[in-house]
Amino acid sequence: MGKLQLYKIELDDIRGVYKPGQNVTGRLIIELVEGITVREIRMKCLGWGEVHWTQTIQSGGPGQKPKSETVHYNGEENYFKSILALYGKVADSGEWLSQGRHIFHFSFTLPSLLPSSYNDKYGTIEYEVSAILDQDFWSSKEITRREFKVVSDVDLNKYPEAERPTESQNYKHLCCWCCKSGPITGIIRASKSGFVAGETVVFDFIIQNLSRRVCGVTVLFVKETIYHAKGEKKVCVTEIDKTKYDDVMPGQTTSWDDEEFEVPSVTPPCLEGCKIISIGHYLRLIIDPSGPAFLLNVPLKIIIGSIPNFGPYHLELV
Repeated sequence: MGKLQLYKIELDDIRGVYKPGQNVTGRLIIELVEGITVREIRMKCLGWGEVHWTQTIQSGGPGQKPKSETVHYNGEENYFKSILALYGKVADSGEWLSQGRHIFHFSFTLPSLLPSSYNDKYGTIEYEVSAILDQDFWSSKEITRREFKVVSDVDLNKYPEAERPTESQNYKHLCCWCCKSGPITGIIRASKSGFVAGETVVFDFIIQNLSRRVCGVTVLFVKETIYHAKGEKKVCVTEIDKTKYDDVMPGQTTSWDDEEFEVPSVTPPCLEGCKIISIGHYLRLIIDPSGPAFLLNVPLKIIIGSIPNFGPYHLELV
């Protein structure tokens, strides 16, 4: 970049990982082969999120050739923006930068509420610092940038329901009113809803089949990610674990006790403060009647945290 021989950003935390509310400190290093006139050198500190997906829509009436149109959905939001003057007019440090090596230290504090860094096929949450060099009023260049990560905690002690028993129930009738059968009912319960990585989710469930159909039974442990843009949403479900059980015969009521799924060893990102991406975890009791019929879905919400619940005494102290 002309007279710039070296330009880089170094963070004091070599991992580049921070919690909300922490100070981010570091330095901008510039080496010049000869002096230059500088109007200002500044750091720009940003946090933002974006989502994007597409949907193909078919159009065309009877007798017309079908047409397809690809619709793009985009959403974005900003979490913080901070500008730090390091040298020049605002910092009142002069406008001539001599030949050689120069180090400019910087420091800023992250907001106390930030979603964790995140990246997948449809959405991203990013944080970065960049260095801007103005040599005159008309010339402004970004000379280097450095990404860093934010990791927010999910403290189960802030969720009173995390240690309480939880239950979900659903039912359905098969066929129409003239030949409607008795209901199929599913109930799934757990002794608590809050868990941390590596814990075991212990659950029970009951199926009462008063229909005339054989019902297949499966329990899923899933992650549900929802993306929001333009008043629309896209839902992606990822299967974490799955167990298939014996069929429930017509007229039969069957229960299962002390079934288990293990919570993944990697804690999911905390996206509190983000309005365009949300992540939830569920146990799903799926009942599949034989023949033509819709599945009966009984979801049970699970909270996966990074800080375990320490009980009522801890809640009194905090």
